[in-house]
Amino acid sequence: MKIILRKQYISYEPNEYEFCGEVTQEKIKSNFENFPWEEQIDLKDQLIGFHVPPAFNLEYKNKELTIRGYHNGQFSVQYNHTAILRWQFGANMFSQEEVFDLIDQFPILRPTQFKKILATKRTIEESLLSIIVITLFNKRKKIFSDYASRKRNQFKMTYNRLLYCFVFSLIWLLMPVCFEIYYGGNSSIGMFLIFQGICFLMALPAIIISINHYAHNGKLQIIFQKGENKFEVINVSHSLSFNKKDVGTIVEIDSNSSRAPWNLYSYSILKFKDGSEIWLSSILISSANLNKQFYYGKKEYKSQWIPLLKKTMALNK
Repeated sequence: MKIILRKQYISYEPNEYEFCGEVTQEKIKSNFENFPWEEQIDLKDQLIGFHVPPAFNLEYKNKELTIRGYHNGQFSVQYNHTAILRWQFGANMFSQEEVFDLIDQFPILRPTQFKKILATKRTIEESLLSIIVITLFNKRKKIFSDYASRKRNQFKMTYNRLLYCFVFSLIWLLMPVCFEIYYGGNSSIGMFLIFQGICFLMALPAIIISINHYAHNGKLQIIFQKGENKFEVINVSHSLSFNKKDVGTIVEIDSNSSRAPWNLYSYSILKFKDGSEIWLSSILISSANLNKQFYYGKKEYKSQWIPLLKKTMALNK
């Protein structure tokens, strides 16, 4: 009896695995024993940011078993069964010997039988709503790619992103022309110029912010090393390497004009423990993507009417 085996390391995204093909249960156990569980778990503790625990994923027909490792030789088990809905349940605090017993029984037991075994431990139940959501939106497993990982964790300012943030201001700029075309050009030149002037003043802050953010961050790149605490900031051809552990506070600053055309603009400041600072535009990297890299740590939230960058970097080294 052969089972599809996938492995997941700390450097992988939640839906990425190393595909190992169809193997026997004895081969799975051998791989399990030789897997660097403690090394991977210790690495997870050292990393800043969100990282899933190391895991083995087994698949047989319409059943899946995901085993995740924790400290002191303890493992959690999650069982998935796909019929019409994708049912899943799990439990914690399994030893390696108990995991091996589950691997033996996984292909042959029905879901209700397997659930009874997991019920002897501290179970993890799923609500009906979460089961429906998992069924509809469950991400397909992807084979891990070094190239895709590097590309996904590299951020730079793009014209598409700049245009996306500027689109509401662009609507204001074009609004008088659209009205003039719609009404057949019957308004006077004076009224048209007054209306165009008002719309230009509404769009002006976004024009200023766009120029300001591009001037400070337009040639900047930031690259996070997946599975490491290091990240690299490249300004033109000058490259600097930093450690996430040296970042003391992240200050997120957005616009307090929620209905203004420029409310999509914001920026973040990485404040290091030695007093250094890096100012990052939301056009370069959004606060959501930045928070994924700095999952833990002190954060501050502020607002400004017009969120302008004052500098790119201020380094004390």
